[in-house]
Amino acid sequence: MNTYTKFIPRLFAVVLFLSIVHPVIGQDYIRGSDSHAYGVFSIIRETAKDTVLIYYRKPESSTFMLVANGNVNVQTIKINPIFVNDFEVYNNVVFYCGYVLEGNEKKAILGHFNLKLFPNSSITYYKIYDCQELKKLDVYHTVEFQDYGEIRMVSIGTSSGVRSDVLVDLTTNTLFPMNCDMHFSYSENENFDDVAVTDKYVVVSSRNKEQENLVVDFWYYKKPHYVGQDIFNSNANRFRIYSPMIDSPVILEHTRKDSVAAVYKVAGFNRMAMLSLNVPDDTYRIFEIMGDTTETVFPIDIKYNTRNSVYAILAHKEGRMDITFIPPMQIYFVTQNDLAGLTINGQGTNYIDEYFHIWSLAPLRKTSDDFVASGSAIDFPRLFHFNNVKWGPCSNNFEYQYYRGNLKGHYTEITISPYSYYIERFWSSTVPNMILFPPKCPKL
Repeated sequence: MNTYTKFIPRLFAVVLFLSIVHPVIGQDYIRGSDSHAYGVFSIIRETAKDTVLIYYRKPESSTFMLVANGNVNVQTIKINPIFVNDFEVYNNVVFYCGYVLEGNEKKAILGHFNLKLFPNSSITYYKIYDCQELKKLDVYHTVEFQDYGEIRMVSIGTSSGVRSDVLVDLTTNTLFPMNCDMHFSYSENENFDDVAVTDKYVVVSSRNKEQENLVVDFWYYKKPHYVGQDIFNSNANRFRIYSPMIDSPVILEHTRKDSVAAVYKVAGFNRMAMLSLNVPDDTYRIFEIMGDTTETVFPIDIKYNTRNSVYAILAHKEGRMDITFIPPMQIYFVTQNDLAGLTINGQGTNYIDEYFHIWSLAPLRKTSDDFVASGSAIDFPRLFHFNNVKWGPCSNNFEYQYYRGNLKGHYTEITISPYSYYIERFWSSTVPNMILFPPKCPKL
């Protein structure tokens, strides 16, 4: 039996300060371009103090933007023929995964480029012919805290041909890597959803079936210590969860040390489950978020700000996720007081403009306790800046109910048989450009 606790309301101060020229970190604001040439789907990551890198994708174009706070002029590069599904910034290098189009067929790629050289970076990618596309990625060092350790990309996606999801581990240090190691799922019912790197493990989340029952699996791979090894050098541990049942992809976020958070829509109910997992323990804490009247309980992204230990979860209402249909979207905050049951209602941020799409979150760990998000107004690119205790002229707050408890899962060691595959290296052409990306709210 789970013990659940409710929480107490909090008071919020709206803190607004308008810069004479440009918004300052700490404010609620929106920036954007009025050009249709950029994006719809997007991803955002913090790169340095007051600077973020945003990727925008349309069916016919693919663009990176380096947005510095206080600078209206934004450097951009168009990358052809690459389409990115996820990227991370590690040691001033941008690592990405996605696909290239060959006719009407997708071919999976992993790649990287030097952020210090942006917008004149040389874009490198490796084509993996046995995979259709790679959807999520993270980066790790084989030897911690030593400069001579390999930097490796680990990614999940879908294979070509017969339906099967795949986990890929690839080194980036050698000049011409000739192969990468891959593990294809043993079950056609399994969907690899996300990957996250902790201090000692690589964690993969997946959805599967056991006797027609929907289950959540977390795969724990030990990070290799020596150069030349990968995550398949030892067996994996599978942590299986039966309750609550899933109704959406399982999104991961590394928090501290060997802890991760996961979030997904709960099947049959208007709520989300946020799990706190300590690798490789067989218990987990659960924080169930009850959807409000907007029913925005299908999570897209979760991020954790280590400065104030606050989680932000981006979720939408059920519906088609494309530019022709924009379901309501909201950002749920989960604080340590919420997790401890010291509050009555949780708080969140929404943007009432019916044309806003929000696709990706990033915490501003180098700058403040705040978060940023990338999205679009129809297909005009937008950058949103917000805080879990501040709302201004650009955003509103809402309240949600929650329950919390502790549950157990089933822990099993699984032997993994990887497949070594030859890959080719390519270079992409880039088109540097400069665009205006001024504040839209507050208006100057």
